[in-house]
Amino acid sequence: MAQHATAQGPELQTELVLNFFFYAKRRHFPNFMVANVAATGLFIVATTAAINLLFPDASMTPSDISLVRSLLWAGAIIPYLLTSGEIKSRFVN
Repeated sequence: MAQHATAQGPELQTELVLNFFFYAKRRHFPNFMVANVAATGLFIVATTAAINLLFPDASMTPSDISLVRSLLWAGAIIPYLLTSGEIKSRFVN
């Protein structure tokens, strides 16, 4: 149990920082959110590739669905965070 909690530590810290930046309306929020989404997407791609490489006969349907969902989410949210006037006006501090 302690090992699982330790593995979740960096992810939990990142989420807490993102929540703080969001609710405090800090101007760094969009950049940190883009970095978080990109890192999450890269992690899922790397994990899926590693599993396919190590276990070529494994059924990857749930992992493939997660990969597609993550890439679609990143493809929608990253351009919005970087180009939206509403985001730029909301996070000005």
